[in-house]
Amino acid sequence: MKNMNTKLIVCLLFITLISGCTSIPQSGNVAGTGIHVEGTHGISQIFLNFTEGITIQFDNGKAETLAWNQSKYYTLSPGSHTYSIYFKYMGKSGKTKGTFSISKGQKLFLRYKTPLVVMNSGNVKIIDIETKESIGH
Repeated sequence: MKNMNTKLIVCLLFITLISGCTSIPQSGNVAGTGIHVEGTHGISQIFLNFTEGITIQFDNGKAETLAWNQSKYYTLSPGSHTYSIYFKYMGKSGKTKGTFSISKGQKLFLRYKTPLVVMNSGNVKIIDIETKESIGH
């Protein structure tokens, strides 16, 4: 029985590890100007799989929840935009805010990663999908 439990734990850890291994979306998958958003957490934070995921808001618009390791494309107008991201765990955890600019026809990818200590700010990386260059924010 002990050997079976060990195998189960190893399988669960492996599945969790690979579930967070996503790649940058291809630019041809969607039309228009916008940003793909994805929320991830570390393998040691497997318990977060039982929470809703991240909540994201652009430009003081409607906040929307996005499940962990799911990517969603948001159409945006060219120009400067603000974002606010957090996840619900013991209140609003991992709160992060920032700004970025996007040009007409540009497609970006925003990956949010939870902080090791949930009360700290989350980590955000924004990448231009076409050039693979990091966008300052």
